[in-house]
Amino acid sequence: MNLTGNTDFADTEVDLEPFNLTPFKVFIPEKRQFFLENAGLFSFDIGDQDQLFFSRQIGIDPVTGQRVPINGRAKLTGTLGRLELGVMDVDTRSSGPNPYPNYGVVRLKESLWAGSYIGVMGIDKRSGNVLDSFNQTGGVDTRLVFFKDWLVDAHMAGTRSPGDPSGASDVGASLSYRSNWLDGIVERRKIGPNFNPEIGFIERTDSNETYGDLTFKVRPKIKGVRELQFEGFILHAPDTHGEVSTQEWQSTFRADFQNGAYSDDDIVDVFTQRITPPPHIYKNVFIPNGAYNFTRHQLTYGSGQDRRFTYNFLNALAGTMQGL
Repeated sequence: MNLTGNTDFADTEVDLEPFNLTPFKVFIPEKRQFFLENAGLFSFDIGDQDQLFFSRQIGIDPVTGQRVPINGRAKLTGTLGRLELGVMDVDTRSSGPNPYPNYGVVRLKESLWAGSYIGVMGIDKRSGNVLDSFNQTGGVDTRLVFFKDWLVDAHMAGTRSPGDPSGASDVGASLSYRSNWLDGIVERRKIGPNFNPEIGFIERTDSNETYGDLTFKVRPKIKGVRELQFEGFILHAPDTHGEVSTQEWQSTFRADFQNGAYSDDDIVDVFTQRITPPPHIYKNVFIPNGAYNFTRHQLTYGSGQDRRFTYNFLNALAGTMQGL
C-alpha cells in the first residue's frame, strides 16, 4: 500500500512539448513515480497507444497542461493466488477552471495458463462540475496464448456519462502469429462516437477499423546477408456510418547485413485521411476540411557499423492532394 498527502511532483522530469500536425491527440507518457509504481497492473490496452486508464488525466489539466493540486492518494496492489489486484483512489482540489474531482480505479487480472489472463477494470470519476458530474468506465479484457505462436487479444469496454448517450462502447479483437519466418496479425475494432473514458487515452472515436499485417522473414545463404523481410499491411478505418476516415496500405522490403548495415525500402505507401473539423496548427493557421491522399516511395540505406565513418542515405518520392 502507498499513501501520500498534498503530493508534490517537483522532481518529475519536464515534458517536451510536441508540435502536433495531425488531427489526433498526442500520447505523452507518464513520468510521475507514484503512478509508475506497479503501473503494469493497471494497464488495459485497447489498441495502439489507447488506454482505458491513463494516469496523466489525474492531477494535470487536459487542456492547459497545468498541475492540479492533489489532496491525497492511496494505492493498494498485490496478489491473491493467481489473482492480481489493484485499487487506487485520488482526490484533487479545485484549481482555476477545474472543480474538485475524485478518482477511483479497481483492476483485477486472473492468470490462466502461461502468458494468458482474463481481467476486468472499473473507473469512477466524480466532479464538482454540474455539467459533467460523473464519468464511469468499465471493461473486460483477455489474452490467450495457444501453441506458443498464436495469440488472441480481445476487449470490451463502455462508458457512462450524464445523459447516458448511445454509442458509448469500444469492442475489439486481434489474432496474431509469430515465428522465426512469419509474423502476422489481423485486428477488428469498433469505437462508438460517444465512447468517452475521461480517465483514459483515446486517439479517436467513431471508428470501425480493420487492420492486417503480414511479414515474411528469410535468412538466405548469401554472403554478408543476415535477414531479408517482405512486409505488407492494410488499414481500413471508416467511421461508424461507413465514410472513410483513415485508410492506408503499404508494401516494404528490408535487408539486414552481417556488418550492421541495413536497407529499409517502402515500395509504395498509399494513405488517405479525412480531416474534420479543421485542426488548429498555429495562431490563425488551420488545415482545411477534406480528404487528403498521400502516396510515397522510399529507399533507405545505412552503412555498416563496423567502420569509423558511417552514413545513412534516404531518398523519398511523395505526392499529396486534397479531395472534396
